[in-house]
Amino acid sequence: LPKRCHVTVQEAVALGVTELKEVAEKPRLECEIILIHLVKQTRVWLHLHPDYLLSRGIKDLFLDHISKRATGYPLEYITEKVSFFSQEFCIKEGVLIPRPETEILVTIAQKIIETKEVTTIAEVGVGSGVILITLAQMFPDKQFIGSDINPLAIELSQGNAQKHQVKNVEFRLSSKLEAITEAIDLLLSNPPYIQESYQLPKSVSYEPNEALFGGTQGDEFVKELIHLQSIKEIPYCICEFGYDQKKSIAQFCQNRGFSPPEFYKDLAGLDRGFVLKMKNCIKNVQF
Repeated sequence: LPKRCHVTVQEAVALGVTELKEVAEKPRLECEIILIHLVKQTRVWLHLHPDYLLSRGIKDLFLDHISKRATGYPLEYITEKVSFFSQEFCIKEGVLIPRPETEILVTIAQKIIETKEVTTIAEVGVGSGVILITLAQMFPDKQFIGSDINPLAIELSQGNAQKHQVKNVEFRLSSKLEAITEAIDLLLSNPPYIQESYQLPKSVSYEPNEALFGGTQGDEFVKELIHLQSIKEIPYCICEFGYDQKKSIAQFCQNRGFSPPEFYKDLAGLDRGFVLKMKNCIKNVQF
């Protein structure tokens, strides 16, 4: 950049694109997202004001953010924003970033809540709270309870609930379901399911390990949730898992009072999750 206090929008974006072209699939878009986050404007405004002079403070912050992003640091942590189900939620470093694939879990949950006798829905490992908040908006007459072992996740989830003015959801600091004594009709989770020995991609390595690694084999946490569903006799469970864990999960579910798990795939065709029902809820769920 020119060695002066003020630079234009066009100059800033051009340098940012050069810095990010090896890291980002859409470097110009990411540069613009970072810049509109700083100047509190829209992309349309940026395009209409290419010669607008940025203050030295904004320029320095922009360069700092670009340098950080160039290391693979997630864009969502820089802007502290993430999109889920076409809504904007707050996100912070130290909390897992929601993935678009998890919207499939929400869609399946929506169908079960609409068609079954479901009153109380619980989630283990809420992260930023996007799953429960999205469903709570859809079903204001239902009760939603979420737990997480991470205090920052609970704080962030509560803030997102306030942001979206959702009042029928409660978040509790707890490992798994210890803090939830209510009778649960539907259990949800996007749990940690990566093997501890797996080498994470650089971009994912910035996210909290406790939300990623599920144990030596990777599926230990998932199996703990299945066990909890069995002993608490929770009628329905929807859970994500590792794409290579289908056989292991299917075997673990045998002889535990469940009908065979119904597995579903993501948009890439990879095994993504399963629906598990107690045998007294044997009617299939169509998704």
